[in-house]
Amino acid sequence: MNKPQNIIVHHSITPRDYNKELTENSFNNSHKARGFPASYFNGQEWFIGYHYVIFGDGEVRQYRDEATVGAHCKENEMNYKSIGICLAGDFDKEEPSEAQFEALKALIAQMMSKYGISKDKVVPHRKYATYKSCWGKKLPDDIVNYLETRAGVHWSDKAMDWVMEHEIISYKRNPDEVVTWGAFVVVLYKLTLKIMSWVRNPPKDDNKKS
Repeated sequence: MNKPQNIIVHHSITPRDYNKELTENSFNNSHKARGFPASYFNGQEWFIGYHYVIFGDGEVRQYRDEATVGAHCKENEMNYKSIGICLAGDFDKEEPSEAQFEALKALIAQMMSKYGISKDKVVPHRKYATYKSCWGKKLPDDIVNYLETRAGVHWSDKAMDWVMEHEIISYKRNPDEVVTWGAFVVVLYKLTLKIMSWVRNPPKDDNKKS
């Protein structure tokens, strides 16, 4: 029996946005070839060692009952006391998609609540398999706090800060707000004046060597 006290997050090192069915079959065949024990879930036999896989578009698929021993982290007998979650992708080279981040955040929150798992028990695979980079060199060890920090970041925030800094808009707008043609024209007008000003008097580059 698996008695979840931890959540261990992995990456697959396969292409993030590859066809889901082909990726799933690749996982299953690879894990079978490596001798992973079979698990029966929803009437189907699986050799995939993770309890959950999150694909590039954010879809979450389950392959083992949470009470079933995993086959994803042999170190410290973690297979008997953890939920294994794998994100499709190679995060030594790229980052998960926004959909994957959102799905991971929701799934982790659900598992933490269900099993009373604390933040410090949500870790990347490399914490135990120290010879691996898993869940990817581009991602930090502190998974929960990282996901919580990301939650407040909108994809337009950097651009919003730039136009405010250059006085093209006067305050931070709701990024999902519908903009009227009037407001759009005003922003375009201010931006055009700013560009014309820069053409006449180019901003000084303080980092440029004389």
